[in-house]
Amino acid sequence: MSDRDRAGEPTAQFQWHNLAILGVVVLGVALLVVLRPTGHHNAQYHPGVGKKLSSLALQPLTAGVQPIALADLSGKVVVIDFWGPWDKDCREQLPHIAALGKKYGDRPDFKLLAVSCGQGGKDNKAKLLTQTSECLKKAAISIPVYCDPDEAARAIVDKVAGFDAFPTVLVVDREGVIRAVWTGFPSERQERISKRMDELVGQVLDEK
Repeated sequence: MSDRDRAGEPTAQFQWHNLAILGVVVLGVALLVVLRPTGHHNAQYHPGVGKKLSSLALQPLTAGVQPIALADLSGKVVVIDFWGPWDKDCREQLPHIAALGKKYGDRPDFKLLAVSCGQGGKDNKAKLLTQTSECLKKAAISIPVYCDPDEAARAIVDKVAGFDAFPTVLVVDREGVIRAVWTGFPSERQERISKRMDELVGQVLDEK
């Protein structure tokens, strides 16, 4: 044994052993990050899936929209999109949501609820209407839009499925059971998410 070893300094073999352990740990963490279920990749495995909303009450925001409650949705497949005209991802995803509504809008057993939300705190309905109308006009989109002025609907969703990002989109089946939850629509995944959402809505509508 050398004087350096006797002095307690690490040998090359010991250093390589530590580096190997560190490499395994880093690889394990990386795999957990990549493979973990998230709102983007595994919407059908979201913790809210399989649960029911205890209530839902939305108010009209744009013209021609009537107040809606959970009882009004019985027997319908529903897509609920909580979005904000102030959010870039929401604005970029809105055309995909509108296309989904257009594709299935003629079916009496389908309902799209686009819920415009303010940024932080209680929503100012007049301000929200102005922002929403400008957003729809700029995007050349014409869809009925609801609001959740007292945040009660968001609180219900948060209690059942969690609510931590905009947009948050739920697919609810005819029995009121949540079938999928998406949170956030980063630009690079919008097409893929929208395609999967379309496939799932069609699948649930075809179920009898």
